[in-house]
Amino acid sequence: MKKVLLAIFLVALSIPTIAQIKCTIKGTVIGRPESKTLILCKEGEDLRTAETIKINIENGQFSYNLEAPYSEIYELTFEEEHQNGAWQTISFYATNDVINFKLHSMDNSPKNEIIGGGKENEIIMYKNAVADETNKKADKIYEIAEKLTREQTVSVKGLEILAKLDTISGIARNKLYKELDELQKTKNFYTPEYYNIVRPVDSIYSAYFKEVEKYDRENPSLIAYSQLISDLTRFQSFEEWYKGDGTPLDDVIGRYKVFSKAYPKHIYTKRAKEMIESVKKIRVGGKYIDFSAPDLDGNIVKLSSEIKDKIAIIDLWASWCGPCRNTSESYIPIYNEFKDRGFTIVGVARESKNDKQMRIAIEKDGYTWTNLIELNDKGSIWAKYGVGNGGGGTFLVDEKGKILAISPTAEEVRKILLERLK
Repeated sequence: MKKVLLAIFLVALSIPTIAQIKCTIKGTVIGRPESKTLILCKEGEDLRTAETIKINIENGQFSYNLEAPYSEIYELTFEEEHQNGAWQTISFYATNDVINFKLHSMDNSPKNEIIGGGKENEIIMYKNAVADETNKKADKIYEIAEKLTREQTVSVKGLEILAKLDTISGIARNKLYKELDELQKTKNFYTPEYYNIVRPVDSIYSAYFKEVEKYDRENPSLIAYSQLISDLTRFQSFEEWYKGDGTPLDDVIGRYKVFSKAYPKHIYTKRAKEMIESVKKIRVGGKYIDFSAPDLDGNIVKLSSEIKDKIAIIDLWASWCGPCRNTSESYIPIYNEFKDRGFTIVGVARESKNDKQMRIAIEKDGYTWTNLIELNDKGSIWAKYGVGNGGGGTFLVDEKGKILAISPTAEEVRKILLERLK
């Protein structure tokens, strides 16, 4: 089971009002001769689509001069870890300074050091210490749980679904993933024995979040603002869990009001505003968020113009996202059946650098509806719809823009259309 990685490595900041940030980052890589490249990007960006910078590691040393319009948090990731599908980011605050790193293997990440930045080192030391203690407490509980057999860990229904996943593909596989999600949401994927053992972990992490949030309120800074962004990400990804055992959404919004007044022109204010709007609106019963994006001919298309007075699916997908494409393909018969009866689909592909792979996917899969592109997350569409860390999501809306369903199956869409488009 993957454990929540809480260790946060931050470096102090200074807030320039006019000049660009010119930050020199350099360091030593220890005990990992296989590491040849670091990936640099802004905090929270998806490495599959973000405009990243690759930094070479030579003889265990690296160096890069970063210039940026804002003083904000960036992340370093070892490229081979990302390629292997399990990675840990090293976060730091880019400011007008020289920042030195000592980076170890993932197993020895608590030994990582970031030197530079001055007065904010107290925040670094505090958060690292609290995060390390939190992980140690959680690890002890997981060590007990890991001694259970597979049958003691996963419920009978969960085991049945996992077994089926090894034998099927395509649309049927997507249905099983949806069943797995439902089991996890209702806490029926694991056995009662397993849940009883790991239940204290939620309280441990909840206490951690509360302590860090209390510290941030008492020590306001852009680092604390970054923590608010992380909290909003958790709301988008784990809304029910976080509402039940973490800081209430109203408190997060209250902190946003304080920070947005202190830093009205900072990029974090724009991001937080978009995320709060997403949390409030992107839910069943809420209303879709309008946006504009280019089609394959470069024409800018406004979503609201395409779906006006129609029941519509807003299909956020990506050429590299297999489950997304399976879902999109499953909607093709529905589209053909109802497209002349007041129903439409608008697809938006999340791509990096160019639209080549998107065009290939459209041709292969056969999407004949309106196709738009979100290149390098330029329009922040995925963040607005609360799927910033994923390949996509689908949203069924009615003629007035009300969200009827999120991630509906083709069968569910057809049933709704039969009821509404008589």
